[in-house]
Amino acid sequence: MAAALRMLQLHQCPVRRFSLTWLGWCEHFYWVESMLRSQRFKDIQEFEVYAYRPIPLSVISFLPVLRVLCICICSGIEFPAETTCTLSFPGLKQLTLANVNMSETNLQGVLSSCPVLESLLLDGNIGCRRLQISSLTLRNLGVSDGARGIEGKLEELIIKDAPLLERLIPRLPSYGLVIRVIQAPKLKTLGYLHDDIRTLELGTMVFEKMVPVSLSNMMRTVKILALLTAPNLDLVTGFLKCFPCVEKLYIVSYTRMIFKNVQSYAPLECLDRHLKKLQIVNYEKRSDINFIKFFVLHARVLESMKFVVRHGNCDAKWVARQHKKLQVNDRASRGARFDFEASQWSSSSVHMKHIHDLSMDPFDGSLCRCHGDAFL
Repeated sequence: MAAALRMLQLHQCPVRRFSLTWLGWCEHFYWVESMLRSQRFKDIQEFEVYAYRPIPLSVISFLPVLRVLCICICSGIEFPAETTCTLSFPGLKQLTLANVNMSETNLQGVLSSCPVLESLLLDGNIGCRRLQISSLTLRNLGVSDGARGIEGKLEELIIKDAPLLERLIPRLPSYGLVIRVIQAPKLKTLGYLHDDIRTLELGTMVFEKMVPVSLSNMMRTVKILALLTAPNLDLVTGFLKCFPCVEKLYIVSYTRMIFKNVQSYAPLECLDRHLKKLQIVNYEKRSDINFIKFFVLHARVLESMKFVVRHGNCDAKWVARQHKKLQVNDRASRGARFDFEASQWSSSSVHMKHIHDLSMDPFDGSLCRCHGDAFL
């Protein structure tokens, strides 16, 4: 730490971005506080803290011109009410809070102090069981409720009014989480959806553990959909009926049971007119053949289908066998490309940095360079 302080003392220019990974104890954090109070930090735009032990959060109260704030505490930390009352972030556009202990009142206070907030990630926090969000500026929202069985974790998220919201990403874990979206007319990106989400309401559509129970309407704005599910053709085609304009479909497949997936084709707007990209993660030839073959034979405007294989070397002979089993020569879209990739990294976790970045597809693993990051 002393070496870092000496380096900053030599750096006489104004500091615009500061990222700190803190391994020390709370009582030593005064070094950081004194540094942040200096004139060189008065116009700081981005501040990130990744800490393995609790730190005093009073440090952020004197950083009023921030545009990006990220607080990730590995061991959890309480966000005191007196700190909340003094906060004001008139220019803050991106906020990440992970493993923070904060009551509903305090969290609402923090959000109300950010009048131009565009991107919000709440990851594994405790103390707030129910959160209602209304924001005229919010475009990105990521949320998880923390590990199973934690007392005080988030149980219900209500998006009452978010006219600009484009991206809703429930991150794992989300055990028993209830998500209700009342008004989000511009929602384009959704996922990963999985059966640990107890209830998902999107307007008048209601899903219980991914099973539709009320489908009085469709959501045509969604273009990118990501699902964590067994290779269940009835379930996936059901989602495509609810979101008929999906252009990119990501499926992380897991096998709890074997589905026959024998289904006669009934016209689907999504497959006939919109679906251009399909990615299957955890491809297994034993359980996924009929499931994937359905898309090969019926997705008429498909441009690419990618298979991420956790086990296997994907050599030319193996790929040729898969092409034959999947009837690639009989594909509905003659221009479709089929790629197989062996990867040990095949996860349904969306990196927090990707949630905030509207310029990239958050589910496209080929764009990710964050696998080694300590905080996901």
